Amino acid sequence: MAYYNIQVYPGIHTPGEAYKVQWYNPTGYPFLGAGAQGAVFQLSAAACVKVFAHEADAQQEAVTLGRASSASFIPQVFETGPNYIVMEFIQGQGIKTFLSEQQAFPHDLAEKLLTMLYEMKRVGFTRIDTALRHVYITPERQVKVIDHVNSYQAVQPYPERMLRSLANIGYLAPFLHYVERQDPAMYAEWKQASVIPYA
Repeated sequence: MAYYNIQVYPGIHTPGEAYKVQWYNPTGYPFLGAGAQGAVFQLSAAACVKVFAHEADAQQEAVTLGRASSASFIPQVFETGPNYIVMEFIQGQGIKTFLSEQQAFPHDLAEKLLTMLYEMKRVGFTRIDTALRHVYITPERQVKVIDHVNSYQAVQPYPERMLRSLANIGYLAPFLHYVERQDPAMYAEWKQASVIPYA
């Protein structure tokens, strides 16, 4: 396969900028994005490939995706290799773009985000959290989450980054109101742990 020729290297740390890997793509596959561990390229309407700078990260994320495959928010995996994972290409929008087009915070999205947190616990994640930039909404209104390299390594029992991201875009209050109604014990736990921004 041509994607075997894509090369990804460690990036350069630049003060004030998020760290990202560098890559060389001699193929015609469109570049979708890059993060701290790898770069992603679209292979077809249904599949993409994430190529990693370090094989250990590829193996770690492959194990995570396999262990958590029963969770609805996990992308389907088609193939794994020493430094890559071919997985489902998520059709849809990033949650920030999706919310920018809404008049109000959708009730069903609050329900899906809370369900996502329940599922993270069910599959044994030690990081019950995600940044909103990793959350996508499909045309069928499903929530999908990418970047799971450290989901079984990092320890974060509360969705601190997610709550902070919702606060930054003005949608923290409606989500918290939903959680407080649906799961008062969880809401109280977040308050006691001081992870709710501005609370």
